[in-house]
Amino acid sequence: MKILNLLAAGNTGGIEILLKNIMQNNTLDNRICCLFDEGEIYQELKEKTDKIFSLKEFNRNRKKIVNELVKYCKQEKIDIVIVHHGGINCNLVYMMLKQQLPNIKYIRYFHSCFDAFWDGRDKFLKNIVTRIVMQKAINSSDKLIFISKVVRKSFEQHFHISEHKSTIVYNGIPQDFLQSETKPHFQDDEINMIFVGRLEKLKGVHILLKAFEQVYKQKSNVKLTIVGEGREESKLKQLAQETEAKNNIYFAGRQKNIIQWLDNADIFVYPSICEEGFGISVVEAMSRGCVPITFYKGGIPELISDGENGFLIKQTEEQALAEGIEKIIEMKKEERQKMIENAIKTAKQFSIDNTIKKLKEIYEELLQGVR
Repeated sequence: MKILNLLAAGNTGGIEILLKNIMQNNTLDNRICCLFDEGEIYQELKEKTDKIFSLKEFNRNRKKIVNELVKYCKQEKIDIVIVHHGGINCNLVYMMLKQQLPNIKYIRYFHSCFDAFWDGRDKFLKNIVTRIVMQKAINSSDKLIFISKVVRKSFEQHFHISEHKSTIVYNGIPQDFLQSETKPHFQDDEINMIFVGRLEKLKGVHILLKAFEQVYKQKSNVKLTIVGEGREESKLKQLAQETEAKNNIYFAGRQKNIIQWLDNADIFVYPSICEEGFGISVVEAMSRGCVPITFYKGGIPELISDGENGFLIKQTEEQALAEGIEKIIEMKKEERQKMIENAIKTAKQFSIDNTIKKLKEIYEELLQGVR
């Protein structure tokens, strides 16, 4: 079977990284089309495969883009089309393509909670149009895939979702995280904490910095590494400089070999204050034996059982987070080791192989009787 994945662009984000990991597995014949722009993931994959292409040259002209997609689908005999990004233009291209090629199967893939599509009261008209177009795209789909229970619930609250159409497929991490042996953690007097993610306000790193300062006042042997980049980077660096713990905070920037950084850490802190759809970086950290501590938000409680394989903090504020971190540090060695083992065991359930296996089952079921 041949699957065409539609993206707005090929930038470095969770959706694009997931597709890159899927593309690197030869179980399925996946293709990617970046409709309106390219980006780092696009360029990276373009150097390795001819199964990714861009329609950026058509400058968002939907009619021309759809015409090119029709030609490509006919030429390559595409069986399934999947749209991943949720913007108005992506959904319109998706529906226009179905009108011209109705015999192909169509899937709407949801990677984040509905709030991610909502621009606020200052864009009232756009939000109304977004809702209308999204419902039409949902109705036009043969299958709806959600990356977590909380993502599905967020859409069910705003749209009519046919139960027989919808399913959940959790994201998976590459086998590299699961195959190599993890390094021992909490082996010396120094406690290393790490955050990995985009430096955006909703990721809550400003809360982490304040919480870390409180922990530092009690435990001066703690260190914090922040891996990632984003719009809040300069503000966060300034905030770090204003804390008493400034000499124990290191901004590493964007890194490719995340495994190496996680293996040198003991505690993974993910203080996101938004309704995360899933939290793939949390799974990556768990796979490497880091004890995860996060706020009780979005789909993360579907990954972490509080007190068993990590900690969930219900109050999204610095004092509660600091107390949670101190609790990890003060745990008995045996209890902490058991938590690490549970975290690794949980992470193995969320491998990219399991994700692909589930997707393959969905695709095969859709195509039964078609050819």
